Amino acid sequence: MHEVSDVNTPICQDTREKLVHVHSMLRELKAIVEVERCDMLAHLIEMAYLESGDILRGLRPPRSGGFHWSSAPRATSNKGK
Repeated sequence: MHEVSDVNTPICQDTREKLVHVHSMLRELKAIVEVERCDMLAHLIEMAYLESGDILRGLRPPRSGGFHWSSAPRATSNKGK
């Protein structure tokens, strides 16, 4: 099980810089998919944009515990069998 992050735990400068970049990219992606009228995709990107903004402002922890992809079982290849 992964550790639950405290909202008040500061994120390191490198992580902050990456998150600022991701936040900006999400804003650009949302504008693109809105023009293309991909409503569900625009909604999902907006949710990620809001989440990244909340993390940057310290309103949410970067990780909230529970499931994390790094602990997910890996698919095995059946190639050549």
